[in-house]
Amino acid sequence: MWLDSSLNKGAIESQPAIGLYDEKDDIAPGDLLIVDGIEIAIAVADDDFMRFRGKNLDYESGRFVLR
Repeated sequence: MWLDSSLNKGAIESQPAIGLYDEKDDIAPGDLLIVDGIEIAIAVADDDFMRFRGKNLDYESGRFVLR
């Protein structure tokens, strides 16, 4: 998901964010990956899809970034 700074009055810079599901049934089958035996949901809202398309999600300096 995307955290937009305009929605939090600039308190946090715009950046990718991580959320959690508490019900596996809420995850679309195509969004679920298994990495080293761990199930991971990679889901992006339709409104944010173009922001993520063709990018790699990375983690550096304590935050997620798109490259």
